[in-house]
Amino acid sequence: RIPELDNMIGGLGEGGVTVFSGKRGEGKSTVNGSLLLNAIQQGYNVCAYSGELSAYKFLEWILLQATEAKYIDTKIDIRSGKVYPTVSDEIQQSIKEWIDGKFFLFDNTVINDCSQQDAILKVFEICAKKYGCKLYVVDNLMIALTSADEENKAQAKFAAALKAFAVKYKVHVILVAHPRKTKTGETFSNDDVSGSSAITNLADNVINVEKPNLRVTKNRDFG
Repeated sequence: RIPELDNMIGGLGEGGVTVFSGKRGEGKSTVNGSLLLNAIQQGYNVCAYSGELSAYKFLEWILLQATEAKYIDTKIDIRSGKVYPTVSDEIQQSIKEWIDGKFFLFDNTVINDCSQQDAILKVFEICAKKYGCKLYVVDNLMIALTSADEENKAQAKFAAALKAFAVKYKVHVILVAHPRKTKTGETFSNDDVSGSSAITNLADNVINVEKPNLRVTKNRDFG
C-alpha cells in the first residue's frame, strides 16, 4: 500500500525476502512498521523481531504509527524540556483490540537454550504453522547474530535460512541491514549493504531508505 513501491516491485510476494538498508535515522524501522500495519489492514497476520527494542517498546512505537494524527497528544518531559508524542489509553486499547491475534512480537529478552538466530527461526515457524503469519520482519541483521559467530559466515547462513523459511511456508521476510560507510554524494548500490554478499544475492528486493525516498536497487521480477 505504497503505490509507487507496489508499481516498482509488484508487492511483497510469497517465498520472497526483501532487504531494507539505509543510514541511521533515515526511517527504516518506520517504513517497516507501516508495512506491517498495512499487511494487517489487508487481513494478514504478521510477526516482528527487533533487536534494538524490547517487545514493550516496539509495541509503543507501533501504537503511535497506527494512530491518526488528530488523536496524537503531546507531553513535555520535565527533565529535558523536550516535547514528545503520546497516545491516550483509550486509543491504545482500540488499536490493541484491532491487532490482537494478528500482530506477534518476538521478545528478545527471553532466549534460553539456543542462539539468537535459531530462536528467531523457531518463533517464526510457530507463527507460520500456528497463527498463519504471512509477513515477517527482522530488525536488524547484526543484532540478530550471536557475537561469537564468524560474522560473514553467520550472516550468509542466517540469510539462507530466512529465504528457505519464506519459500517453505509461502511467506515474505523483510530483513533490515545497515549499510557500509559511503562517501558523501555516492549513490547506494547493493554492494553497500554491510556484511556478506550472500545477503543481497539471496534477496528478491533490495531497497535503500533515503528520507523521503526509497531507492530500489534490486528486484528479481522486474530488474
